[in-house]
Amino acid sequence: MADSVHHGPQRNRVRYVLVLALMAGMMLAGYLAFNVWDRVRALDSAQQDHAEWVFSQLEIDFLKLDGAVEQARSGDESDLANLRKRFDIFYSRTEVAERVQQSGDLTREIQKIQAVLDTQIPLIDGGDATLISGLTALSDALRSIENLPRNIGLASITFAAKAAEAERKEIAQLIEILLVIVVTVTIALLGAILRLSRQTITLNRASREVERNHSQLETMLRASLDAVMVLSVDGEIIDFNGSAEDVFSISRDHALGRSYIELLVPPELRNRQRDNLAHFNATGKTRLAETGRHETKMIDGKGRIFPVELSVSLARSNDAPVFVTYIRDITDKLQKEQEIIRARDEALDAYQEKSRFFAMMSHEMRTPLNVNPRIAQPAQLGPSGGSG
Repeated sequence: MADSVHHGPQRNRVRYVLVLALMAGMMLAGYLAFNVWDRVRALDSAQQDHAEWVFSQLEIDFLKLDGAVEQARSGDESDLANLRKRFDIFYSRTEVAERVQQSGDLTREIQKIQAVLDTQIPLIDGGDATLISGLTALSDALRSIENLPRNIGLASITFAAKAAEAERKEIAQLIEILLVIVVTVTIALLGAILRLSRQTITLNRASREVERNHSQLETMLRASLDAVMVLSVDGEIIDFNGSAEDVFSISRDHALGRSYIELLVPPELRNRQRDNLAHFNATGKTRLAETGRHETKMIDGKGRIFPVELSVSLARSNDAPVFVTYIRDITDKLQKEQEIIRARDEALDAYQEKSRFFAMMSHEMRTPLNVNPRIAQPAQLGPSGGSG
């Protein structure tokens, strides 16, 4: 019992740790699953597609701008308007590309293009004559950056491919970790289910055994010739068998839940019983259980105080200790003992009286034989004075 009490809290702590570890594993698995889902969704997001489209469109817009410069040499107003439109589109595209790019190298390349375009803004915003006269300078400026849009597009594709590859590797690692956690948690859950099933079977068996033992105990208590009470550590009556009902003239229903001190102990002995309970609750040791059988007085439901012989045993369980008290009414026993004592005393008195009588008779019978020898001598000599 001591070993089970000692190891019980330790087993409970192990169970708590296992449950917490299992919950932590499930939470980690959920977090990793969400992270993987979020990253996979990011790979397939519209933002990523938009960035790649912007960089690929940058070169196309540059070629359209370059073609518009050649067409504008005709001096037609529609061609000049188209040139201004293509310039604005290409300039806006560079601004968008700068916002969506993720590489510092691309930023520098885009800024070079924007610097060249900034020098041509006065020409584009000027009149048609100014624009026509500056077409050669505009064409030369575009020639100076004609390789940059393609380089930016290729670099963006390379960067996106590397980023996607790195992201896929990270996702693969997360999936591997997630798989390990899921497998571990699954194994732990299966083990817990198996252990729980075994414990359930064991508990069912133990429950049936406890019920059988409890039934046997109740049968023994009911069949016991002695009065039996089961008490809590606070003195509350938990069980009260049929013999106890007969001895104390109190029904079981009336006794259960009541304090045995207030119900069955005479007033002059109650403080002592309270001290005994307080001593047990303070030290865990009971004075009554250590003394074996002893005699005391109790009171029944009719107010009759009578002598009893009782024995108290302490039963310990995982829930709480209880006192099992066996009580026997010894009124008849003491009366018989008194009768035996009286009979013995009377026999001793008679024996002593008889001894005195025989002593006196013996004395009286010996007294005639102890007369004076001078008186007895003539009778011994005969009439002639000679010897017989």
